[in-house]
Amino acid sequence: MSNLLKDKKLLTILFLSLFFRILFFLIYSPWKEEVEKTLVLNGDAVQYHYLGIALLKTAGFADNVFRTPIYPGFIAFIYAIFGVHPYIVLLFQIFLSVLSVYLVFKIGEISFNRKVGLVAAVIMAMDPHQITFASWLFSDTFFAFLFILTVYYFIKGMLQNNFRCIIISALILGINILTKPVVQFFPMALILLCLIWIKVDLKSRLKYSIVYLLIPFFIALPWLLRNQIKYQHFAISSIVGFDKLVYSVPLTEHSLTHKSNGAIIDSFLTKIKTENPSLKNLPENSAKIWNNLTFETTDVYGEYADAYLKEHRTAYLKLHFIGMVKLMLNMGTQNMLDKLHVKNKKWSDEERYTTGVFQLAKKFVLTKSPAEVILGLFIVLFLMLCYIYGFIGVFYTLKNKEYLLLFLFGGAVLYFLLIYGKLPIVRFKLPITAMYSILSGYGFYCVHLISKQKKTT
Repeated sequence: MSNLLKDKKLLTILFLSLFFRILFFLIYSPWKEEVEKTLVLNGDAVQYHYLGIALLKTAGFADNVFRTPIYPGFIAFIYAIFGVHPYIVLLFQIFLSVLSVYLVFKIGEISFNRKVGLVAAVIMAMDPHQITFASWLFSDTFFAFLFILTVYYFIKGMLQNNFRCIIISALILGINILTKPVVQFFPMALILLCLIWIKVDLKSRLKYSIVYLLIPFFIALPWLLRNQIKYQHFAISSIVGFDKLVYSVPLTEHSLTHKSNGAIIDSFLTKIKTENPSLKNLPENSAKIWNNLTFETTDVYGEYADAYLKEHRTAYLKLHFIGMVKLMLNMGTQNMLDKLHVKNKKWSDEERYTTGVFQLAKKFVLTKSPAEVILGLFIVLFLMLCYIYGFIGVFYTLKNKEYLLLFLFGGAVLYFLLIYGKLPIVRFKLPITAMYSILSGYGFYCVHLISKQKKTT
């Protein structure tokens, strides 16, 4: 702590990080009742809010197979201390977002050097999406913080051959699996990295691999057993089958036929009901698809969705690849302006997720307000600078034979892109930003170091 207080550059970056997040929070004004009703508690936030209240009142998780317990537990903990005020949760998330900036600095510092860490921290501090979603009652900021913390302790453990750090990393990763199940396959990537990390002796590598194999599993095990005992499903969540039917299938079908998502889901529900008359709790239509999300129904959703996606795999894979590009280029202006109480033209899911990248860019310039276009251009410029330096960072990691670091940071980016490509929602990018910030910081450092060396010679 004393070293941190003496570090004026880092303190300045952290202060700016806090300033921009608090400024957004103040303009957003989530403590106001009318804002809470219309902007804070909408979408996924409603479920998280009421699950948190249920945990607070009953000390038990509601009859829910869709959401996992950690983020509602985080909300319930804050409600228990400060009362049921969602905006207090957002203030805690702002703190976690600033702490994520600090962790990115530490990762950059121990992986490369202090200057790389500082540049990476600046990118995280100034990133518009990190600023925006810290003030959303969604799990993404909390999830990203835990993921960055996992990576920090992993890289520290491997570089210092520190078993304690590896255990801490595995523990945090296990907790994060119960925050958002999308990270449940990431232990496999870390196990592979442990095995090929040649700078550590073979015995330690095997020991670390076993840690990542066992600890995340045993942390998730009570929740798996709960679902097995209560619902006869040894699974973390019912989200997979649901996502396929509600997002992957209709977006793929829309790209082929231009039918609305609602009409596509309705036709699938009708087909499922006709072919499975004994199946209970099926919703009447797409508007009620969120009701009665049992493992039984979502399993059937997954079966029908898999059959459709297999038949139309080319269209789906094309959409998925384009979605990966869109996720990296998503400006998130609509999300920002909504929270800043600025009117903006809304786009449907079909428009955002099935329109081609260049067509979407053209439509954005021609149909959005001048203020939103200017904001979008600033964000694009910021992202392009980050990505250019990021690719330079990739080049120099290869040139300097830092293959393991590239595998970790670049692999993490690719992991989330592959997971989220089907639905390129900008908040899903938060853990990705942290990883490419480090590569961008390294690219920036290498470019300007070389430039300085040329000037001196």
